[in-house]
Amino acid sequence: MKSPLLCFFFLFFIVGSLFSQIITGTIIEKESQLPIAFATIKYENPLHSNGVISDIHGKFEIHEKGISKITVSCVGYKATTIPINLETNLKNFVI
Repeated sequence: MKSPLLCFFFLFFIVGSLFSQIITGTIIEKESQLPIAFATIKYENPLHSNGVISDIHGKFEIHEKGISKITVSCVGYKATTIPINLETNLKNFVI
């Protein structure tokens, strides 16, 4: 009984990862060029919106498909929105 159930969950996670898009980046402060810890990164796709928080080094990772735009905000900074397409490079996102 455990073996078929285990195979089902393993297959579920593999198939789910095949259909997701991975977006990674670092949130950087404009003047000092230092990473911003715990910034909020909200993203939208046609079905829903959600968000993640950057880590202590300003890095974030989103596993979602069909993202159309990302909005980055943090206390003391103006919120910044960027549209997402195939050519978008979010290695360093400056706010």
